Amino acid sequence: MESPDLTVVHVPESCSSCGSGLDDAELVDVESRQVFDLPEIRLLVTEHSAERRRCSCGAMTKASFPPDATAPACYGPGVRALAAYLAVHQHLPFDRMAQLFADVLCAPVSVGTVATMVTEAAESLDPFLLTTRSLLHQAPAVHFDETGARVEGSLHRVHSDSTALLTLVDGHKKRGRAAMDDLGVIGGIKGTAVHDGWK
Repeated sequence: MESPDLTVVHVPESCSSCGSGLDDAELVDVESRQVFDLPEIRLLVTEHSAERRRCSCGAMTKASFPPDATAPACYGPGVRALAAYLAVHQHLPFDRMAQLFADVLCAPVSVGTVATMVTEAAESLDPFLLTTRSLLHQAPAVHFDETGARVEGSLHRVHSDSTALLTLVDGHKKRGRAAMDDLGVIGGIKGTAVHDGWK
């Protein structure tokens, strides 16, 4: 790497032949080796203090906290995003996620807190889902498919509605039209519905 994040210079203290000090000795050359490693991983705690001030008119006004500071102690968007990523993309169970947070971040996050983070992340997708459904409704052709998956020990169906650029995926207990209707796309399309033809 041309521009390392940190450079540590190691200076020989004494001559390996005669033992003389090398503080003012001529620098002949430098050999470099780069070590690629993770930075220290730990939680960064930011304290937000909202001041309350009294105006000359006598009224008191308090500053607002940022949206991430929802309680006296809470987890920020980075931790919440990591929880959603580990659960949804890496399929890590909640109890193992809690263990990872404790082991790697030294953060004793409970299983319930992790589950709440993932649920809140899902609920925040509503604007994205509305936009995606709207774009699928306007598409000239939409492909519909489903496959089996186990959810909490029982067989469910994973339904997908997609174009070359858009994909909407959802889980449902049923297969077929009822589940496709619940996904909210097939009933509103103006183009052609495409399926794989499997009976």
